[in-house]
Parts: sequence; structure tokens; C-alpha cells
Amino acid sequence: MAAGGGAGLARALTALSWLGLVVGGLLLGVAGALVQATTVSIAGRDVPWGLVATLVTLGVAVRGAVWVRRRRLGGVVVAVGWVVATLVLAQTGPGGDVLLPEGWRSQVYLVGGVIVAALAAGWPLPAGTGRRRPARVGRTA
Repeated sequence: MAAGGGAGLARALTALSWLGLVVGGLLLGVAGALVQATTVSIAGRDVPWGLVATLVTLGVAVRGAVWVRRRRLGGVVVAVGWVVATLVLAQTGPGGDVLLPEGWRSQVYLVGGVIVAALAAGWPLPAGTGRRRPARVGRTA
């Protein structure tokens, strides 16, 4: 192995992990746009279980990315992927179709998703779980 080959591999894996977080956010946005409108009737009332499940999943995914990357930027990357996918799917298609029609559920999905993602990404990590700095070998002071 050439000198510095390990560092290049580490950089490539880091870039791949960031790309994975973006793709995960995009997929979450697509799935959320499709699921958020589903309801179940309980005692004659429609309960928007899809909306609740989507917002909870978004919060868990964003928070999980914060924990995995050990920095808030991991959660922000997932949230940005979700926002991009959601905004693209909120546009009117060429045939006039929309996945997020006007209505309270779509509004709660859009605004609530941004709030949930911001809270999940912005909540501080517990003490001792932040980024670890590599130890400096051979240096004093």
C-alpha cells in the first residue's frame, strides 16, 4: 500500500457516508410524501397515522444521523435531503398531479417536518459523545 493510501481511503469512506445521509434524507422525503396522507378510522374518526409515523421517523432518522456522525451536521444533511425531496414532490406535475395537495395534513407535514428536523438536529449531544480529537503522539504542551 502506498504511503497515504489509508488516509485517502478514510476520506473516500467519509464522503460516502455523507452521501449516504443525503440519499437517506431524499428517500425519507419520497416515502413520507406517499405515506403522510394515509388514515385509519377509529370510532368513526379518521386518525392520520401516516402523518404521525412520518414525522416520528424523520425525527429518529435526523437524531440518529447526529449520533452516528457525532455532530449536528449529520442531522442537518439528512434534513436537507428530506426538504429537497419534499419540495420537489410538492410541485405540480406535468399532468397537473400533486403528491402533497393543499390541506391541513400537507401543511402539518411540511411545517411539522421542518420543526421536528430542526429540533432533532439542534438538540445537544450528551456530554462526552462529541467529536473525538485524535491524540497527539510525541508532542508535549
